[in-house]
Formats: sequence, structure tokens, C-alpha cells
Amino acid sequence: MKLENLAMVMAVFLLCTFIEGVVPEPGSCRRFSLKQQVSMIEDEVSFIKDKVSTIEHDISTMKTDITTIKDGISHLGPQIGDNRALAANSCLEILQKLSITPPSGLYHIRLSPYYTKRLYCDMVTYGGGFTLVWTFTFTNYSYFSTCQNAVTPRPNWNLTKFMSPREISNIKVPVSRTPPESEEQLGALDFKYWKLIGHKCFIVKSNIINWILCKYYRGSFVEEGEDGRISCRVIKVVSTDHLQCKDVRPGEVRWHHCGLDLQVDGYDYLQFDVNSELCIPTWDPCGQGQETRYVKDVDFPHGNVYIR
Repeated sequence: MKLENLAMVMAVFLLCTFIEGVVPEPGSCRRFSLKQQVSMIEDEVSFIKDKVSTIEHDISTMKTDITTIKDGISHLGPQIGDNRALAANSCLEILQKLSITPPSGLYHIRLSPYYTKRLYCDMVTYGGGFTLVWTFTFTNYSYFSTCQNAVTPRPNWNLTKFMSPREISNIKVPVSRTPPESEEQLGALDFKYWKLIGHKCFIVKSNIINWILCKYYRGSFVEEGEDGRISCRVIKVVSTDHLQCKDVRPGEVRWHHCGLDLQVDGYDYLQFDVNSELCIPTWDPCGQGQETRYVKDVDFPHGNVYIR
């Protein structure tokens, strides 16, 4: 029997039952004119059709939910990056190969044919697929704008590529080759691996200056001594005391005797100062080389460098 016919029969049955108060007998239900009965039956049929449509929609939604659950169950087994045998070449590769966006966290990354390491992956920020390679703090945040302050620890840069022997003798900040396993754990991945897992762009996060995303042109964050142009944008405003500068971003990389510097038209924007004897770190969201525009009164001032 067709759905429409079934609905009509049910409507007549319900209507007559409502009118007579009993199960209708053939020929009963005569208190209303034929036209009135037809109109009432049509209303009931319309009501029943709406109910059927709602039920069909609910069934469709349930089918979709079941499919989603099945897909989730299919991903419960080991996936790329979950162990050494399934190590990925980068966080970006993990993101690209999984049909469902994985959570940020630790994944096994292959750094050489015979060497894998668990590295922290940001799978959310600006499309995800970024590998955390450096987390640092400051040697003297309380006296930020002094020569005694510097970022610490530092990566194992080859300082001879951009410093003289005399300048190198002033570098006292400890070196790290241990990658951080979170944004709060200090450390740095062995610098020789940086360009293998991320040579297109980098992110600098910090709780004392705006977050930036930068792409390489001539300048490089993963090759010591390669000065030149980069293209950056602010992706999160942290320096709320200087909102007039919320769109200012660096445009150049410069390696020099203080360390690594990101600049705006020759002025310091963000200086990774590793020289705690001669240099003053400059973290200026306005890119004018001012040394006092960093965010103050932060309990754990730190920063993170991600590459992709």
C-alpha cells in the first residue's frame, strides 16, 4: 500500500474515532458534511505526512552518525606518526595523510633513515602541520632591556657562519639539542634537522609579543647566515598595549653578532639575542627598535618556534 493511501486510511480511522469516541463501523461518522469530513481528513493526512517526513529525516541523521562512528572506529588502529615503524617525515605529512584532522601533540618524526624522534606537532594553528623545534625563555626577564638578558637555551647554530671568533667568545647562553615536548618545556631540536622537516615557513609564538607567520624568500630561519627578505603576517595579537601596531610585521632576516634578528626596514622587531654580555634583546611589535614594548608582568615569559 502506498504511503499516501496508508496515511488516508489512518486519518479516517483517527478522525472517526475522535468524533464517535469508538472504533468506527462502516457507514458511521456521519455528523459532519462530506466536505467537512474531506477537509478534516486532508488536515490529518498533512499532519501524518509531516510526521513521516520528520521520521525519515531522523533516520537519515542516524545513518550519518553511524557512518561517522564507523569512520572513527577505523582510525583506532595505529596511524602514521603513532610509533617508530610508522614515523612520518614531518607533522605536515601526518596532517595530509590522515582523513580526520589529528590532535596537536607528540608524533614520531623520521629525521634520518635510521633516526626517529618524538616531536610536538601543532595541527591547528594556521592550517596546522607545524613542528615545534625551539622553546625558550629569557636569562633576565625582570631586567629585560639590559645586556645581561638573552634568550635561553639556544639552538646549536654554527656560529662561525655569522660571527667572528671574538664575538663567539661572548656567547655564554647554553646550547640545547633536546627538542621540547610541549610549548612549556625548554629545548631545541638539533639545528641540522630543521631544514629537513620545514623549509617553507615558520611561526613564532610568544606571550610577550604578537604571533607571526613568515614565509621564506631570500632570508632563512633554517640556514645560518642567510640574510634576506621574508614575508610575514600577524596571526595573533598579544601586545594589546600597542594595538596601533597590530598589523606591523617583519620583512627581513638578519644574522649577526647578537644572534638572529627579524627586522622592519632595518629596525629590530624581534631579536633572538644569545649574547648576554654585549646585546640587548629587542621585542618591539611596532618594529621601531624600541626595547620596552614587550608584554610585562608575565609569570613564565617564553616563546616557541615552529617550522613547516
